[in-house]
Amino acid sequence: MIGFGTFSAFSLGLSILVLRPRWLESLLYAAALIVSSMDAVMISIPLTAALTVIAIPGCSRAALVIGSIAASGLILAKFSVFPVAFFVLMMADAVLVWERRIPIGILTFAVATYVSFVLLGGAPSGFIDFLKYSFETSVGYVPAMATWGNWRELLLFLIFTLILLVVIALQELREDNRSRFRGSALVLVLFVYLFTAYKVGFVRHDFWHSVTAWSGLALTASLYLCARSASLRLGLPFATIGGVSFGAVTLSVAIFATGINIPWYQIVRGKLFSSITSVQSLTMMLADTDEWVRRKLLERDAAWAAVRMHAPLPALAGSVDIIPSDQARVIASGLDYRPRFTIQEYTSYTPALIAKNSAYFRGPDAPRNVIFAPGSIDGRHPASAEGALWPDLLRRYQPAGLTGDLLILSKRNKPVPGILAELAEFATAVGQPFIIPDGVIFLKLQIRTSYFGHLLAALFKPPALYLRVRLRNGSEYTYRLIPGQAEAGFFVSPLISSSHEFIELLGGAIPSFAAREVASARLETGSLGRLAYRREVFGSTQILNLKILKDVADSNELIRAEQLRRSRLELFLQNITLNPPTVDISSEGLFAHAPSKITIPISSSSLLVQFGIRAGAYQSGGTDGVCFHASTGAGAVLWERCLDPKRVDADRGTQSATVPIPSGTSAVVLETSCRTNCAYAWSYWSAAYPGEQAGPSLK
Repeated sequence: MIGFGTFSAFSLGLSILVLRPRWLESLLYAAALIVSSMDAVMISIPLTAALTVIAIPGCSRAALVIGSIAASGLILAKFSVFPVAFFVLMMADAVLVWERRIPIGILTFAVATYVSFVLLGGAPSGFIDFLKYSFETSVGYVPAMATWGNWRELLLFLIFTLILLVVIALQELREDNRSRFRGSALVLVLFVYLFTAYKVGFVRHDFWHSVTAWSGLALTASLYLCARSASLRLGLPFATIGGVSFGAVTLSVAIFATGINIPWYQIVRGKLFSSITSVQSLTMMLADTDEWVRRKLLERDAAWAAVRMHAPLPALAGSVDIIPSDQARVIASGLDYRPRFTIQEYTSYTPALIAKNSAYFRGPDAPRNVIFAPGSIDGRHPASAEGALWPDLLRRYQPAGLTGDLLILSKRNKPVPGILAELAEFATAVGQPFIIPDGVIFLKLQIRTSYFGHLLAALFKPPALYLRVRLRNGSEYTYRLIPGQAEAGFFVSPLISSSHEFIELLGGAIPSFAAREVASARLETGSLGRLAYRREVFGSTQILNLKILKDVADSNELIRAEQLRRSRLELFLQNITLNPPTVDISSEGLFAHAPSKITIPISSSSLLVQFGIRAGAYQSGGTDGVCFHASTGAGAVLWERCLDPKRVDADRGTQSATVPIPSGTSAVVLETSCRTNCAYAWSYWSAAYPGEQAGPSLK
């Protein structure tokens, strides 16, 4: 693989050949490169190129041209390179103009970006759209993908950054007036790079991203020392800047080691090995391209085979898109992958991006098959996974098969018209409950950001917004809500969190959703969020016409099978209060993580039950089994079965049993209990129905 090591070697070579630092500065910079994240190194490449012109009077523009061309290719993979590249190259050009030389940074960057876009398969007419929607994605990323981490780490980073910038600014201001313009430009480009690293690292604050911020800080400090090697002597400023670099390197390694729970020295060794391997790969590619390509194809085929073995997909005729972010399975299976505009469901977070996806599914190039499952990331509402597309999926597709938790949808011969009817428009406010009408309800909310909220998004990130829903049975759930997704709309009621529930929706049925219907909802946020979002919220609801869907679904075998499967759960659905994630409707039936207890009424002489332990608990987990019990309300045990699928093959999959019911018993308690511990005690009930009924078989 050509990657991290190649970029690092490029940056190191560029700085040493042009900036010509001393051995100590070179060592600090090399250390920063080795521990840096890929993103930090990629974003630093245009900065390194610009510094050759900004820091060195009369320096050749060759390095600037090379860096501009490299940056143009990088933005096609990582668009966050673009704002840094544009600003630092603009400043480099300003310095060239000040030196009365021809500015070439921005021009080279613009031409090279266009050429790279076309050479990599982009249509020339699509270049403006590429820039437009890349900006749209970048701007939408902040409110949609923000997560909150350790505030102490953030504070420490800001203190380190402030110390670094103050020392550098004081150092540059000591120069004579003729050099101050160059020094000011240098401080500005370092600030822009640091600000970008800070945003990349702490908008989505987890250890993966914060490593980018810390390694970016280390690169900034060490790059400055390289750029000022000729004029900055050993002393307090040098020691301070070098200390910031070394401290950032140390913290970067420590955070990464803690995040993946391995010793720090293994991190350093792994980074070194990765760098050497990727440089060797580049050398081989240049020396023997055919052999390099052959090896890469073999590696690719082996990787695809591994994906197919662990997560197979059936063969599908025609084009395919997948809603869950599991694109590797589609590609590895050799399917005709034709993705929608945003590719990954969790990046469909602004109305403009969602509109592009909708246009694709309504157009002539819409995929023949869609692999579907509800659910998203960061605790979002399960129907937010391309939620605005669900009406189009209901209109234009029908269920064709199931593979694990994934539903295969195939295109209908003609779309089903008129499935959504306008119900009502309403006004509400943040913190104020609003009623959800009966039926299958598609909800749209216009949540407006205040000026303060826009300022927060520009400088850092806005507070999270949540939707708390209250079911008709009294249960409450809270979900992360993305304003752009809420504006485009999603099905708020009933809660649909599995492919099986979506099949039933396609069949025009709602009765088994009774336990999932939403009675009311309200928007919630913290005190800072009340300043970031305007209080007034405008919404609208539409109701799904189930009869139209039912009329076209009667002949679908998968829908009929699902209706039979769901009938086995009626006793559960009518008599429990769901408590996710421990007790919830699942693809198996009713997930009931041990220990659990469910009481159901009974008036027959026997009860047929189907039960089991999820495959993941014994295939990749460490379960030691679960015991299943049935008893009377008084505590008399009627039946018991313990499963140990990790060690006993016969205990794998769904099991069946008939429980004899003594005369006069009015209720049965179904329990799951742990054996020695509750780790991976992923138990479930698939059915419970009176013995006189001919319940459908799972097999």
